[in-house]
Amino acid sequence: MSKNTVYKIVAILLFILIVGVSLFVNEQLLGIPKGLFAYSKLAVALVIINVISLIAAVITIQSLSSKEVVSTSSLKNEVITKESKTKASTEDKITSKTVEQDIDVSEAVSRLFSSVSTITEIEKFAETALMKISKEYPIVQGLFFVKERSSEWYILRGKYAFYSEREVDKFQLGEGLSGQVAKDQKVMNISNVPKDYITILSGLGKGSPQYLFLLPIVENEETIALIELASFSPITPVMEKTFIGLGEKFCTVLSKIR
Repeated sequence: MSKNTVYKIVAILLFILIVGVSLFVNEQLLGIPKGLFAYSKLAVALVIINVISLIAAVITIQSLSSKEVVSTSSLKNEVITKESKTKASTEDKITSKTVEQDIDVSEAVSRLFSSVSTITEIEKFAETALMKISKEYPIVQGLFFVKERSSEWYILRGKYAFYSEREVDKFQLGEGLSGQVAKDQKVMNISNVPKDYITILSGLGKGSPQYLFLLPIVENEETIALIELASFSPITPVMEKTFIGLGEKFCTVLSKIR
């Protein structure tokens, strides 16, 4: 039951009580029968008092009702304000976290690229780049293919912890998974790589990474190189941003030395 309903019931009961008391006083103390009530001046005065009481009760009900409406409206506004502040706070935290991640990515890209930016021999550049990436991130195997200027072949120029029963040395656009990524010029982040698709050998035995990241390096709408990175753990969005940033930096060197 709402407060407004309670106020109405109380006002009606109060009015009935006043009328009852008035009739009782008029009949018992003055000795005037109910039928002659209208002819008694005092009765008329009591009726007027009752009417005034009724008007006061109605005004009170309206006032309380208005206060309740205002109170409800204020409560709603307060809730909306709190929700807006919470949403703004959450958005600020997300923005702040994104900015921090972008700074971390930018610093990582600059740090890794500085270690290879002065290398002028292509095989050394590719090998060093893969080694630096694997030390910074949980990469267990890497391949670095570079497109020949005189043909459509992508030649293996650098590798890290690579083992295969068949030697993978080159491919063309659209040929196999690597060729398709080079053709589409879009990164590919693969999870749940089939068992034995990639094999890692170490002193602890043999294992098969489940995650593979393929990064095309594009210059003037031409894929001039492609990097394959394998890992036992997922390639996170931050890692993906870093690798893409590195690819853009590598492009400036590769365009000169390939």
